[in-house]
Amino acid sequence: MYDVNMKIFYVIICSFLLIIPAKAKLKIGAEIDGKVWVIDGDSLRISSNDFKKYEVRIFGVNAPELNTKKGKIAKTFMIKLIKKGNRKVSCKVIDIDRYKRYVSVCHNNQGDLAEIMLKNKQAKVLTRYLHLAPQEIQDRYNKYK
Repeated sequence: MYDVNMKIFYVIICSFLLIIPAKAKLKIGAEIDGKVWVIDGDSLRISSNDFKKYEVRIFGVNAPELNTKKGKIAKTFMIKLIKKGNRKVSCKVIDIDRYKRYVSVCHNNQGDLAEIMLKNKQAKVLTRYLHLAPQEIQDRYNKYK
């Protein structure tokens, strides 16, 4: 009886592990494409075509904290921006932050998400890490300081 219960237990655990999508590990320079869920004004969750999930911090910007009125407005703006892009984005990993999120330059059919947030005053330039990006991106973002 014990052996049967243990086998059933292992089958259940293994089945459960197969259902949970793996959190993928990427290297700097990797591309992430997929369907997006907005976490806040500068963070996204991307489900890629290979069923892996990625936590992404949008490079170069800092949106207000979600627990503030401006933070809620920034999140709503980002949701609308993502919906205009049919909930699809393409991101290039620039760095990995201390929370193990992929700090990335992200685009959809509307353009560079960070630049759009800056242009619409929904975020501020995060200058501390701009040096990690190519000069062309640094120049574009620095216009909004």
